[in-house]
Amino acid sequence: FSAEKAPPYFRPRIIALAFAQADIEAIRMHPAKWYSDRGITLRLDSSVNAFDAGRCSVATAGGEESFDGLVLAAGAGPVLSGFAAMAPERVLPLWRADNADTIRSLLRPGGSVAVIGGGAIGIETAVRSAGAGFTTSIIEKAADLGSGRLMQPASSVLRRRLSEKGVKVMVCAAVSRAEPLPDGRVR
Repeated sequence: FSAEKAPPYFRPRIIALAFAQADIEAIRMHPAKWYSDRGITLRLDSSVNAFDAGRCSVATAGGEESFDGLVLAAGAGPVLSGFAAMAPERVLPLWRADNADTIRSLLRPGGSVAVIGGGAIGIETAVRSAGAGFTTSIIEKAADLGSGRLMQPASSVLRRRLSEKGVKVMVCAAVSRAEPLPDGRVR
């Protein structure tokens, strides 16, 4: 059961999907035949609303289904800051394939992308954005990129490399609001 419409895919690769550098087929874990050959039925676009371990059943919008064993692999969702609610059509998480599709549909040649967060995913997003021709900035509240994972000298090298790729890096910077503009951009 998956709430997503797309078959299982490698989640880190959705960054390439967002910038039209890959399609959903390129990031899928397996072709559809792989599942059917193994007796696996994919229930896509099908959230599990509840499960009853005693009765060995799951409840979805489509009804109830029994199971012999249950693997709960729910993962975690993105945490959006309060400012995201100020421009929900333009301040988007890059968490699922449908998020990547929405981002790709909103991007216009010559446009700009602000990446909030200078961790590994934010850095890759910025590199792919710049590589796709967008004016790109990373906004990171910590004093260095990869804070807590990289030592300052490594972070400095990373900042220089990003700058060489045309990425503007802002550290010790936090976003407190997102103001939608009439032309669809956000300030």
